[in-house]
Amino acid sequence: MHAESGNPESSNGRSAVPITRIHTVPGRARLKIGGLQGSGSVKTLLERGGHAAPGVSSITASDLTGNVVVQFDATSGLDPIIDYLAALLRGEIIAPGEMPDAGPEWHTLSPKQSCFKLEASADAGLPRDEARRRLASTGPNILENIQPRSRARILADQFQSLPVAMLLGAASVSILTGGAFEAAVILAVVGLNAVIGYQTESRAERTIQSLGGKGPQTAQIMREGVIATVPVQQIVPGDVLTVQRGDVVPADARLLSEEALTISEALLTGESAPIQKTVGAIELVNVPLG
Repeated sequence: MHAESGNPESSNGRSAVPITRIHTVPGRARLKIGGLQGSGSVKTLLERGGHAAPGVSSITASDLTGNVVVQFDATSGLDPIIDYLAALLRGEIIAPGEMPDAGPEWHTLSPKQSCFKLEASADAGLPRDEARRRLASTGPNILENIQPRSRARILADQFQSLPVAMLLGAASVSILTGGAFEAAVILAVVGLNAVIGYQTESRAERTIQSLGGKGPQTAQIMREGVIATVPVQQIVPGDVLTVQRGDVVPADARLLSEEALTISEALLTGESAPIQKTVGAIELVNVPLG
């Protein structure tokens, strides 16, 4: 048996992905993977792409514990497998059956790299002619209208699941066999579940609708080195935005600079406290972002 703790790098020194050996025996290892806990996407990536690692016969990931169990050819060794998994998480290896993303993973790029990708200047922004060309190419910066479900539809959906159908069936049997009390209890449970589900889903529908509702009408952006006020619909990829306390962020953006910046994400995540934001790039490709 062999156990290690810490945050080892790959044998070639490139890996900044935290992979810790928890428990190893010949042909089997349990590893702690940074970024796995709570991330279903990382779990899927590891299980789908990890099978192609050298000597691996099976790999099982848990987003609950953040651990991975690997079974492998003992003669191949564990180090090449760790190197492979680290490269997979860095996005250097495409998992089998996975198509490369058409766009860059912005959170893994530095501010300078982001500007280079967008052919934009962090100091001067876009030329006005180029901004007009991009607006014609990409279209306006607006959210498509989302058709909401009606109240009747939300309520009806509460009775569509298999468990509810089974409970209603049990209530029917109880009524037919003279078990009125049991039927009443079952129907009360179904009704309470429907009320709770209706309230929860109605609240979610209102939240979704608010995302496409009336927001800020203008934004402060930099064009040709000058701060200008433009309609939010005219923001284009490569524009440099300026935001300050109380502003609503008008588009998806990559931070170029900040000073004690916090953003409220309560509308999206339900978190009551503002979240601190920094300009640093994130090493892992497949991580939950917020």
